[in-house]
Amino acid sequence: MVVYIEFMTAVKIIEASKAIFMDIRTVEHLETGTAVNRIIETYYHTADDSWRVFSDGQVKEVYNVTAPVKNVGKLFLHYNTADVDLNIVYELSKIAKEIREVVRQYLVLDEKYYNIIASWIIATYTRWVAPYAELLIIRKLGVGADSSTLLKVVATLSARPLPPSAFMPFSAFYRIADFTMPTVTINESMNKIKLSELKRIAESAFDREYVVLRVVKKKAETFSTYANVAIVDITNEFTTYSARRKAWMVAIKPTYSQRFFDFDEMLSDTVSLREKLYSLGIVLPTLYYDQWEKIVGEQGLGVLRFLAKMSKILSGDASVFESALETVKRQFEYANQIAVLNDPKRMVTEILLRIINDAKRELEIAKNVQGSMMYTNVFNIVKPLDDTFRCGYVYLERLIREVRRKLTEMMQIEVDKLDDVYYGTEQLLPKINEAVKMYLKPTKIKTILAEHGTAEFGIMLEINKSRNYYIKICL
Repeated sequence: MVVYIEFMTAVKIIEASKAIFMDIRTVEHLETGTAVNRIIETYYHTADDSWRVFSDGQVKEVYNVTAPVKNVGKLFLHYNTADVDLNIVYELSKIAKEIREVVRQYLVLDEKYYNIIASWIIATYTRWVAPYAELLIIRKLGVGADSSTLLKVVATLSARPLPPSAFMPFSAFYRIADFTMPTVTINESMNKIKLSELKRIAESAFDREYVVLRVVKKKAETFSTYANVAIVDITNEFTTYSARRKAWMVAIKPTYSQRFFDFDEMLSDTVSLREKLYSLGIVLPTLYYDQWEKIVGEQGLGVLRFLAKMSKILSGDASVFESALETVKRQFEYANQIAVLNDPKRMVTEILLRIINDAKRELEIAKNVQGSMMYTNVFNIVKPLDDTFRCGYVYLERLIREVRRKLTEMMQIEVDKLDDVYYGTEQLLPKINEAVKMYLKPTKIKTILAEHGTAEFGIMLEINKSRNYYIKICL
């Protein structure tokens, strides 16, 4: 007879540090001590200030959980609901499409952005057990783009939303975020002076491990800053976060509003939808935790991959999540290019490296050309030092002209691609052109070549008898 034992203690008081948390207990073989199963229980605080536990497909009210007193009724537009429906997971695709249609009632957007918004909203209900909470950046492309309405729609439909804020002090933010992991929506256009505070929120909220250390009543305490944050970006200050923090982007262009937004009406009309979302946020990661923990660790795309996979399995359709996944993947693909475009020195450095590599390829081709062939047509950049074609040289003036040419090509191609994803060319080009000009001067180019020289570029910066600078390139 095989005997199993579950290592667990008698009922005891649980001190909850979060409004939703998971308790995982291991079931081990009595004789071998090897793990044979896991019991996963999800505890959650509700709007009526009670606690529930979801375990083994059932919900029970529990009385052994203690937590700081929170006046959630005044803090949030809505809060965790008590009831949980086990079968809600089979409606994942249907819920995503319902969210998309609600957003469509108020705003005219590109189709891919409806899917990103719907996916991000659903993710806010599941990220309580995820390692990362991706920032949602709403790019306002011109006067008349109704970003405020979009922010209100996102706030109304997301998990545990605070009312949209013109400004939130960081000290207030981390005290609220510590227990509830709320959704915070901020309109940057209304608080340009406090931009540094917004950056602190955006920088600190995305990672579950980040905390703020404070001394309270002569005792050191830590506060979690983990939260869902959506922000309207009109100054480009947050665009590079896509590269560093894997933010999701939505672009909104000047257009008319489909429907006047009214908070009370919106909250009333979406009660049923929000109940489904809260239920889904508890059930989905709990029931499918094995798949969850394998997938969601990927910053930026993990939760999206999980939603797409489970929607396909459970609902037979993952079109909303797959579209969002494809768009966000392309955003990340070009996010590093944005960082380069906004870093003129780095951009010029990378162009120089491309030119040097092109020159080396010309030498390599010439070296392998048969004697009967004309090798002179091979050289567009470099001039060979001798007939062995092992080394060549490029005068500095010629190098700068080539940098200018490459820069023009690079900006045209990359910006066209970025436009298709989320950026506005008219906002990007003037900024880049002005910043790059100073790095196209001979002194700046020489400085970059001297800095990277032999170690990275594999070249030497030299000067001839006529005091003309050139770079020597060898295979």
